[in-house]
Amino acid sequence: MNRDAPLFYIIYLIALIWLGLLYAVSGRRRGRRPVSVLQKWGLGLVAAGSVFVLVKGLPLWTMVFSFYPNPSLPLMCLVMIALWKQLTGHTLFRAEEWRAAWIFGAVAGTTLYLHSFLYGPVDLYFFGWDSEPVVACTVGFGLVFLANGNRFGILFIVALLAFGIDTLESANGWDYLIDPAYWMVGLGITATKGTGWLLRRWRSRNKESGSLSLESNPSVEL
Repeated sequence: MNRDAPLFYIIYLIALIWLGLLYAVSGRRRGRRPVSVLQKWGLGLVAAGSVFVLVKGLPLWTMVFSFYPNPSLPLMCLVMIALWKQLTGHTLFRAEEWRAAWIFGAVAGTTLYLHSFLYGPVDLYFFGWDSEPVVACTVGFGLVFLANGNRFGILFIVALLAFGIDTLESANGWDYLIDPAYWMVGLGITATKGTGWLLRRWRSRNKESGSLSLESNPSVEL
């Protein structure tokens, strides 16, 4: 259990905790003065210190790494992009790119982790041990997104480079593109956004049908 995590993993964990603290503080201060630069970096120091807090005699980062050693590259990049926006106010990803990221996480995770219930003996995860299918899929996904002007495709290039230099603990290439946490977050956000979109469409159609009904049956004044 006392394995050594690479430095990038500790940095990622700090960024994740830092982002969570910023969201929590920003949510509580909604409608008031925004979080100051000094407060933002103060929260960063808190996040950096928290990963070294002892849990059952072990630093927090060691505990987390033991249970979650392979965060996917897209998820790590998304955390960094969101953190950058919180710290600087500059947007690196547009709404459509965030939407693509969450839909990909939901679809890729569902396909990879639940395929055995749908396709029986076919083991898609097995193909991740062979670099050729992983490289082909990663390049293909990246080109499709970039060809449509979606910068989410850049994250596939990052994942491919990381896979080439064996950045993660896992030797399975799919772990560089998707992980359970990314899948669950993507599934939750996609389901929430999709439900909201369907409700808006339903309400819009009801309003349109109500308007048409009034126009086709005008009231007669006596």
